[in-house]
Amino acid sequence: MMEPYSLRLVGGVGVRFVVLGPVAVAHDGAAASLARSQRRGLLALLLLNANRIVTLDAIMEAMWAGTAPPTARKQIHSAVHAIRVWLREYGAEQAVHGDRSGYAVSVRPDELDLADFQSQWQRGRSAAAAGQTAEAVGMLRSALRVWSGPALAGASGAFVDGARARLEDQRLTAVEDVIECELALGRHRGVLVEFGDLADRHPLRERLHGHVMLALYRSGRQPEALQAYRRLRRLLAEGQGLDPGRSLRALHDALLREDPELDGVTPAEVRWSPAPVWPTFAASSRCASRWSTSCPGCR
Repeated sequence: MMEPYSLRLVGGVGVRFVVLGPVAVAHDGAAASLARSQRRGLLALLLLNANRIVTLDAIMEAMWAGTAPPTARKQIHSAVHAIRVWLREYGAEQAVHGDRSGYAVSVRPDELDLADFQSQWQRGRSAAAAGQTAEAVGMLRSALRVWSGPALAGASGAFVDGARARLEDQRLTAVEDVIECELALGRHRGVLVEFGDLADRHPLRERLHGHVMLALYRSGRQPEALQAYRRLRRLLAEGQGLDPGRSLRALHDALLREDPELDGVTPAEVRWSPAPVWPTFAASSRCASRWSTSCPGCR
């Protein structure tokens, strides 16, 4: 099941930073979290910009959105010190580094759950594009198991809500990718069992609704598929003043005329373009290979 979250720690050795769930550090199979939400927010901000220096001005804007107090810089320096002291217990103090102009967190991809998720997601989409649909399902589901809860849980800062929404959009897109592949493999009944109520919880995601409609139709439930379309059309009209998009309208028309092509496998509109990854993991940073104190300006 893709919903709810698996609440499972990935890994079990070394240190792994967590932002796809409660902001924390996973160490030896257990998770530990900072005591204050603002510190968790600052750590999350640095992790979302892993292996890049984030300037103090950028930190202040992200944390306070133009309303930074006079003591903002002092608060940031103090919070970074507290984070480093906290990380010392896990042998990861040097992961957070910088100077008075800004700070960074240096991690390898396997030390950050977000980088792990995005890497596996990309591999899954690439497999799907290559026609390796069964393999793609396994990769995509493995990517989704990296999540342990709502992104950035327990963190505070002006940037958090927007960043959480963008990360959640990535997760739901990956779920839609799983459903796409399952439908291509003819597993429409399984899709309804596992994901049948997901569209109700995310009523404005047209691609998700289209998947559910197609699964209903292929399961011999054409009236319910058409009803799902009418329900979405009403929600869009009342809430957004919009009609369903072109591809969903085309699917609805095909359902009405019982188009034989609907009994095929992958719908024609799927192109398996590269996943819309954000943020980009800066694995090429010269001080990213390990927690470094040798990079000039990063001490």
